[in-house]
Amino acid sequence: MTGLFRDFAADRAGATSTEYALIAMFIAMAIFSSLVALGTNLSVPYVKVNAGLQK
Repeated sequence: MTGLFRDFAADRAGATSTEYALIAMFIAMAIFSSLVALGTNLSVPYVKVNAGLQK
């Protein structure tokens, strides 16, 4: 049993793909949070334009 655990701990085959997946996740989170913040700021001018067109 200890040999199986030792082999599993020493295996680094999936480490690189896991690291790339984590990097991609952090980039996606940064893009998403930026778009949410930008979208909130952009909605105000569109609401004003819509209110002006309703008159």
